[in-house]
Amino acid sequence: MTDNKKNILCIAFLVLVGAIFYFATLKAVPGFVDLRTGLPNNPAQFGGIGPFESSHERSSYAMVLSMLDYHTVSLPKPLADFGSPDVGYYNGKFYSFFPPGVAAMAYPFYILGEHWNLPIAFAYFSMCIAAILALAMLFIICRDIFGFSAPLSLLVVFILGFGTIFLNYSITLYQHIPTIFLMFVSYYSVWKFRKGGKFAWLWAAAVWACYGLGPIFDYPNLILMLPILGYFFASAFSLARTDDGLKIGLRNSFVASLVVLLLLGVAQIYYNRSVFGNWRIYSNALPRYDQTLGSPDLSNAATQAITRQKESVASVFSEKNLPLGFYILTVSVDKGLFVYMPIFVLAILGMYAVRKKMTLEIWTLLAICALNLILYSSFGDPWGGLSYGPRYLLPAIAVLPVFIGFWIQSLGKRRLWGSAALFALFAYSSAVSLLGAVTRNVVFPKPEALYADTSNKFWFNARYLKLNQSGSFAYNEFFSGRISLTEYYLILFAAILILMLALLLLIPKYEYGD
Repeated sequence: MTDNKKNILCIAFLVLVGAIFYFATLKAVPGFVDLRTGLPNNPAQFGGIGPFESSHERSSYAMVLSMLDYHTVSLPKPLADFGSPDVGYYNGKFYSFFPPGVAAMAYPFYILGEHWNLPIAFAYFSMCIAAILALAMLFIICRDIFGFSAPLSLLVVFILGFGTIFLNYSITLYQHIPTIFLMFVSYYSVWKFRKGGKFAWLWAAAVWACYGLGPIFDYPNLILMLPILGYFFASAFSLARTDDGLKIGLRNSFVASLVVLLLLGVAQIYYNRSVFGNWRIYSNALPRYDQTLGSPDLSNAATQAITRQKESVASVFSEKNLPLGFYILTVSVDKGLFVYMPIFVLAILGMYAVRKKMTLEIWTLLAICALNLILYSSFGDPWGGLSYGPRYLLPAIAVLPVFIGFWIQSLGKRRLWGSAALFALFAYSSAVSLLGAVTRNVVFPKPEALYADTSNKFWFNARYLKLNQSGSFAYNEFFSGRISLTEYYLILFAAILILMLALLLLIPKYEYGD
């Protein structure tokens, strides 16, 4: 079988498996949002278990509804109350804190879903599609750039898609998955541009397009994608010795394609000026509107103090925050990377294994991880709100599995023990991610857990298994009443482990010639 046919079959497998597992855990309910009660059928799910577990989802979804019903990105008061406290207030109008990219992606799917009374499910499934496309891009990167075998490439992708919190944010309305897709496309496009050829200008245009589209989904993408931009610049310049010394060259396709970035930059400026009346104003810097602060249950001084703290530091990056932020994002119980996904210990070993074979492509991946960790360790709110795991580290989480691939390649005669270690760590990491996916994608940060009198530990979500309380659309609509949520969880978990085991058994034949 040719490599092209093999790649097509593998990508088709990824699409099928991704569609099944992401649909099985998709956060949604039938019907339309009723702003008086929260949701149709089960008002108790408003802000609880389901598609609107945090204000992050509500705020983005509120923008979808406003775009549909009012043809504007500003929010009328009922929608502002729905999305609060992730809503800003400016010049008498309310706005979602988040850029319009996620809402714009969900918008056409919402319209399609209206015909089947499933607008929420269809809108949220737009993120599943972005996730599947991102996984397909990672497979292509592993195959083309790093020369991994098809089974090893699938294994790397499988670790990301079903052994990390990538799963948790593929089934709800967050900006991280589209960001990762843009990151993968731009990284691969730089590599193709570097190889040259008559379509180099097109690949260069794709790089600028991804970078220009980044802030439409999340403003920090302008910083997070800088390592890829540095890789792009390094690929565009050339040095040559001449009789007069060194001559520096710059590829014409690099310069010509800059027009794409300029056009997207102008579009961003026009958007800000049209919406806010000032091109320098961004939605996440607006004064926060929190309609709950005056209510009896949230008016205590402690809660107000937390809110004031977030308003003063949430948009500030300071080196003073680095020690605490680094601890929170790496090893803390409530959000730590190695607590939720200890499989990434193997990625550290992979970095060591590949130390003597460093290329510009590998340096770029390391720079993405380092910048992502440093940036959000210095952030005033490294917890990421009521999130499941270190969601701010998702760009790094997306590329770390590649280093696990390098580690597997280096195993040699130790591959049996290495495979056993990988399987055990994957099982733990997958179990943790799947727990949040089928129950609730929420873990309180420690400061807020103390005041809310709840737990800041992910295993607290296991209680929802016993109570048969799930945010999964598929479970609630098709399996509830037939099997328990615990059984549903175990069936999905067993299927994931069987697929992982099959990939581990295939790898030796291709990697070691057995």
